[in-house]
Amino acid sequence: PGEKAWENPLEAGNVAFFGTMVASGDATAVVILVGDDTIMGNIAQLAAGGETPPTPISIEIHRFIVIVSSVAIFLGVTFLIVCLVQQKDPIQTLVFVIGIIVANVPEGLLATVTVSLTLTAVRLGKKNVKVKDLEGVETLGSTTCICSDKTGTLTQNKMTAFHVYMDFETNANP
Repeated sequence: PGEKAWENPLEAGNVAFFGTMVASGDATAVVILVGDDTIMGNIAQLAAGGETPPTPISIEIHRFIVIVSSVAIFLGVTFLIVCLVQQKDPIQTLVFVIGIIVANVPEGLLATVTVSLTLTAVRLGKKNVKVKDLEGVETLGSTTCICSDKTGTLTQNKMTAFHVYMDFETNANP
């Protein structure tokens, strides 16, 4: 039959992507797109360009920082008002206000969070779980279900076609 102009290359007939493994048979191929112009290149650009939503732990840390900073500033301003009403030395009052604000902000917060996530990553590593970044440790810890297909794509990072349907015929690997 005549050739059909395919609007979507993913629905076109007789198209194989780079890295496609064929179990048996012979073929001749023509390269039609390379690099970022390919379908996989477009998908990679879309994945790289998207914004990642904040993780639950980053949301909680931000919330905690806002609360602690608000309390520290409130205490500092209250102390400033009390000292100004009592007509204390303005320079000494300003030094005390800065000291109160700085004293209420936890310095070890970043180190504590980093150490706890690192220890969790080490424990996951002993169970053969590979984590790319520390935020991934927290996200993985809150995961309740991981879904995958039966091909082993998720576990082995390989997709293999054993049957190809082409020109109304099936080519099966015996």
